[in-house]
Amino acid sequence: GYQLLVHSKLTDWHAKTIEISGVEGLLNKEIAALAKPYEGKAFSVKDAAALRAAVIQRYPMLKEVSVSRGLLSGKLKVSAAHREPIAKFVLPDESVRYIDGDSTVYADPHPGLLKEVPFVELSGSVPEKLSPEFIDLVQSTLKLNKELDFAFLQMDLKENTVKMHMPDG
Repeated sequence: GYQLLVHSKLTDWHAKTIEISGVEGLLNKEIAALAKPYEGKAFSVKDAAALRAAVIQRYPMLKEVSVSRGLLSGKLKVSAAHREPIAKFVLPDESVRYIDGDSTVYADPHPGLLKEVPFVELSGSVPEKLSPEFIDLVQSTLKLNKELDFAFLQMDLKENTVKMHMPDG
């Protein structure tokens, strides 16, 4: 046990290799570039927290971000999952945001969506998290799209109103 503890180098651990999991393509490369400065250098728990915070701040479309050290392997592991949007919002300033099932509003510079995301226009100030009731309202209204083929929804957060805009105007 003592030999394992000595070889694990808990206090003087160096990242020999970097492994990114949970994301693909350009996003994988960008996160690897964020972690690259730590390769071959001493890496502490404080560095792990800083790297995790940098990934979360730079990529709000990711959730479940974790940074871990393979004590014996020397592998620095960064893992994350891409949020699954339930709707796409256009804010009054024309910027696009997405909302996931956890009611988190986020920007996504690399949407790469596999499925069509319904369009919702918001008016009023939009917080970083919306209420679960609002998410239920969005989801139940979007289910109506099977029966009513609307072009988009317009929601007023101040007045708590929803307007459906039909394809014919």
